Amino acid sequence: MNISKKRHRSSPTMFVEREPVEEKLEAYLAEYSALREEIKWLIQEANQYQNFAIALIGATVTLIPWVLDKALALLIPVLLILPFLFSLLGFLYLREHEEVYVVGAYLREYLRSQVRNLVKDSHTWGWEEFKTNDLERYSAVMFCAFCPQPRLLSSYGLPFFCFHLLLLYYIYLQVLTMMVPGNWTGR
Repeated sequence: MNISKKRHRSSPTMFVEREPVEEKLEAYLAEYSALREEIKWLIQEANQYQNFAIALIGATVTLIPWVLDKALALLIPVLLILPFLFSLLGFLYLREHEEVYVVGAYLREYLRSQVRNLVKDSHTWGWEEFKTNDLERYSAVMFCAFCPQPRLLSSYGLPFFCFHLLLLYYIYLQVLTMMVPGNWTGR
């Protein structure tokens, strides 16, 4: 070992190395980019679940008349299985969006403040605050003025709408079977 290094290590005033601001900023921006990509991937996964629900609606619309016509004994099992499938797709869709909200909260609450402290500018990434603060005002005008959280309606609406649509269809079928003269049970 070199004598100058020995002296430096044993000196009472040790030199403390600090990371340069640029390296920290670069690391934070890389983390930000990676998390934004993760958000993009999670939203694509949620869209796949939504597409599965749409395909299931199409399959249901074609399956129910066939079951009514050809295999009436399968009606109850089909009507019991379909809401389960729609609920499963809805919960998977919801889970993906919850993960998006968690990553977004980390970006908003931790990473943004770290970058702002590092660059000493309180308006860094101000567009995200603008978007968050004005989202309700603009979305209420664009989507529906009576819904306090239109984002929730558009995000979680389809799977639960499908479930309720099938439930209404089941009730409709029950009323129809009660009205057919040969199926009257006196209820």
